[in-house]
Amino acid sequence: MFGVCQWPRLKPAFRAEGQQALSGKNTRGKKACGRVKTIFLHESSPSTELHRQRFRQFSYQEAEGPREACGRLRELCHCWLEPECRTKEQIVEQLILEQFLIVLPQDIQNQVRERSPETCAQAVALAEGFVLRQQEDKQQEEQVRPVCSRTSSRHVHLVTIQSYNTSWGHVISFGDLLTSKVGGECVNLASRTEKLEQQPLESKEERNVAVHPVSGGTQRREKSHICNECGKSFTRPSDLAKHLNVHTGERPYLCVECGKSFSQLSHLTRHQKIHSGEKPHICSECGDTFSQRAYLVSHQRSHSGEQPYHCSYCQKCFSHQSALKIHERNHMGQKPYACTDCGKRFVSSSSLTTHRRIHTGEKPHACGVCGKRFIQHSNLVSHQRTHSGEKPFSCKVCSRKFAYPSDLTRHQKIHTGEKPYACDECDRRFTRLSDLITHQRIHTGEKPYRCLECGRRFRQRGVLVKHQRCHSKENPKGSEALQSSEAQIKSQFKTHEIKLEKELEDQEEEPSLILFPSP
Repeated sequence: MFGVCQWPRLKPAFRAEGQQALSGKNTRGKKACGRVKTIFLHESSPSTELHRQRFRQFSYQEAEGPREACGRLRELCHCWLEPECRTKEQIVEQLILEQFLIVLPQDIQNQVRERSPETCAQAVALAEGFVLRQQEDKQQEEQVRPVCSRTSSRHVHLVTIQSYNTSWGHVISFGDLLTSKVGGECVNLASRTEKLEQQPLESKEERNVAVHPVSGGTQRREKSHICNECGKSFTRPSDLAKHLNVHTGERPYLCVECGKSFSQLSHLTRHQKIHSGEKPHICSECGDTFSQRAYLVSHQRSHSGEQPYHCSYCQKCFSHQSALKIHERNHMGQKPYACTDCGKRFVSSSSLTTHRRIHTGEKPHACGVCGKRFIQHSNLVSHQRTHSGEKPFSCKVCSRKFAYPSDLTRHQKIHTGEKPYACDECDRRFTRLSDLITHQRIHTGEKPYRCLECGRRFRQRGVLVKHQRCHSKENPKGSEALQSSEAQIKSQFKTHEIKLEKELEDQEEEPSLILFPSP
């Protein structure tokens, strides 16, 4: 032993300086302990668990007298609980977490401690997941037994044994077991079983989708656990429990680097690669690197143009399965994501996230030229065209270019002769919504354009502009004011027109409940 100073037993927890101090010849006496203590207390940010262990494992022999022992305990407790920068609730949370881990059964405790939970919610989620896996293992153990068919004649039967889940979540597939009826005795063909046990294990994906037909047409590994919110089904209750976090919003897995939380541990693991900078997957076409293989596969479709996912309702193709799932919800009328503020529902979580910014006032996308901010990135891209003059949308018939897709759609109706807007009064049809609105004023008698000189009102803006020229001839000095008035009216009308057409487009984009869209 090291005499009075017992710090060397924590030697593995120290960094280089502490290791060197503890490896020296003079590790006895008050001075040595004081030096080690200083290194111990000032070493850079050890983990919360290490601070807790230091506090709990402190012994009276490490101090000289009761007063110093109490003072050292106080210092160690402050290092662990950090009362200077934590609230009372956070300190209570730490104490409850410690006691919760202590009272857990040893097997569960070991599993939970391996994941180093930071909060009670994380510890509870880990413990519940382990308990669910234990229950599933127990159920499957009861199902694993040879099945013998009792018949009077000699037959050979093919029987499928349920896969057996070990406590570590791996599946051991025993394959098909042949049993034969010989003289009323049920005989297992052991040699066949031994060969089958040597076959490679199933992957996780194969286990989830594998369907093995047996006599009577029954199936193995049924997805009997169904989410009541969105109808998605799972083979294991633990998988359903993880999925439910998507709807409840619970995110028990916290990134210690940036504080972002996740509903599943696998999502946290993927996210942490952002901080580590690890990008092992490289695109052979352009050299781009990715943190996940799935991202690389998805990216490679931009080079190949592959769209392997087809909508079963309208045969539209998609590059990503997630995009297909969101699209199909439009046909089925499913909107599983609800806003907690106003109750409005959405087909995708990204749409809900964007919508919530209306309530929070968040506008994360800023224009680098004028500083104007937007809720959606697409709105920012459209706005930036006012600065760049870019017109990326081209008419295939006459090659005329437009800055916005709505302008191109409106223009194409000139070539097709389409007139989708009909007047309810006289059945006259129009290419543009604004033309229909102007026409309807004939029936309503509305005259929204007023002359600022004489107060006379007009149904159409063009007629008002012609009328105002009469005043400019009578009063040449007023021509400048007239031009300003014309520009103001034109701007107001254009804004009003765009707003109306945008509302109509939003109505047309509402998901239809029919199985096949109209041609």
